[in-house]
Amino acid sequence: METSEPNTPTVLFPEPPKRPRWVLWIVTAGLLALAAFGLSTKFLSTPAIEETPEDVPTAIFENFDTCAEDGNPIMESFPAQCRSASGAH
Repeated sequence: METSEPNTPTVLFPEPPKRPRWVLWIVTAGLLALAAFGLSTKFLSTPAIEETPEDVPTAIFENFDTCAEDGNPIMESFPAQCRSASGAH
């Protein structure tokens, strides 16, 4: 009498080999560091200083009175301050 081998199922998708856990931790830490770097450069970067166009006159005032007489807004502060286009007074 012949002995037959037991029926073994055919495996279509064998299990991938196990990787060490430290590889997973290193990859995860690297991705988190990359994301943190990307977010920090997006949100913490200083905006570029805008240049004043040449056609906009920038007057330099010597005191508060001449700044106010030129029609610049007066800020409601104590003491009152005049806000010119150049930011002085």
